[in-house]
Amino acid sequence: MDYSIKKYGENKYVYSDTDSIHCLLSIDEVRKFCDIDDFELGKWKHESTFTKARFVRSKTYIEEIDGKINITCAGLPPSCYDFVTWENFKTGFKCSG
Repeated sequence: MDYSIKKYGENKYVYSDTDSIHCLLSIDEVRKFCDIDDFELGKWKHESTFTKARFVRSKTYIEEIDGKINITCAGLPPSCYDFVTWENFKTGFKCSG
């Protein structure tokens, strides 16, 4: 966050959890200040490069990656993924099934 504010005058940090970071910087730029490795313990994982995203809460977000919606939602069974849209993916979303 501090890096992007200093360099661009705006916060390009979006979300992170225990092992991954999501931001509006290129992966090459993130490597300047974060240790990136998809497998090594204690390093950050580069999960994706998204073009559009919505982060609702911890472990609950959707991202558009290569034109497709990728859903990460703790507690939402995969059988409900077909019902998720950009418009309804927000706090209070309900799905039967």
